[in-house]
Amino acid sequence: MEKIISNSVPVIEVPLPVLTRLLPPPRPYPDAEAIRTAAQSFWSAPDARRLLPDPTAHDAYQAQRAHEFTLWCYPDLLKERLPLVVAMNEFAYAADFVFDNTDAGEAMMTAESGGQLAGEGIAAYVEVFAGLVRQAEMLLSPRQHERLLTATAAAFACLGTHRDAGLTQQSSQEIHRRHLDAGGTWVAGLVIEMAVGVDMSDHFSNESLLKEFYCAGYSACLLVNDVFSLRKEYHWDGGLSNTIPALARERGIGLGEAVTAVAQWALAEEQRCYDLRDRILSTPEGGDPGVRTFIAAVEDFMAGDLLWHRLSPRYHGKGFQYDGTTGGTMVLHPDRTLYRPAGPAAPTAKEMSVDPR
Repeated sequence: MEKIISNSVPVIEVPLPVLTRLLPPPRPYPDAEAIRTAAQSFWSAPDARRLLPDPTAHDAYQAQRAHEFTLWCYPDLLKERLPLVVAMNEFAYAADFVFDNTDAGEAMMTAESGGQLAGEGIAAYVEVFAGLVRQAEMLLSPRQHERLLTATAAAFACLGTHRDAGLTQQSSQEIHRRHLDAGGTWVAGLVIEMAVGVDMSDHFSNESLLKEFYCAGYSACLLVNDVFSLRKEYHWDGGLSNTIPALARERGIGLGEAVTAVAQWALAEEQRCYDLRDRILSTPEGGDPGVRTFIAAVEDFMAGDLLWHRLSPRYHGKGFQYDGTTGGTMVLHPDRTLYRPAGPAAPTAKEMSVDPR
């Protein structure tokens, strides 16, 4: 359902679909204050402030409460690794905030700007993340460190590419595959490994069931992101890098129907992830304690990531406060999301409705 309000500003109302049937209830890291403090410590360092030197941009980023992503996605995060995991996640969301979600990102990437913004441009991001990678090297095996370097190079290569003219012709499958193949997928997997202290290099160096399991889970997360980031992406650039408008275009359907279709796609990927999990656990590989720890950490990551998408002002507008709604519709204003709950019989899947603050 798409509506136009009286002042001609487009307002889109789409379903708020069931997005999990199998995930465990999300649970936070037990010390929320430690997460918040680590995020504040990262941003108080001079190097980090180079990423968002403009006070207005910095305040806008902080209003997204990005630290809550770490709070919900890593419930078993090892205490001694908490500062670095928080820092890497803060960096990732700050980079995305600049390069994918504001005009500043485009300015930083164009030849006209000389790659400069506030005197530094993308070089500041490369240097700051290189410092985080050096810290991570002390916690990772040589093979993990090599994987992280490769994934990081691919992730930086993807920055700012979502506005390429050719993307307007990409199918929903092509957009999704481009996101899944981006280096960020593999950086995220290494952060999960680092967070719980396991090394999956033997399983990820070649094609394996565990690698397929992780890809299926991360694929589901990307599709969840498309559902909840639709508001800001559609009102910003027509949803150029989102599978939902592309699917609507290729099938000749409305955005509401496309949201439902992408949600079904996400559920199919979740099911594939769990089918692969069950296959792994029935093999000798599944008897490895490290593999079991990683599998549980991916499940927790997926559950926390879904809740984060439901509650974050990053997707729903400054000052957004989540009320626990998991069924009904989303009204997508240019500056905010409104959840309209369904009746009391609406399905809530297997999620916990909470206010994380």
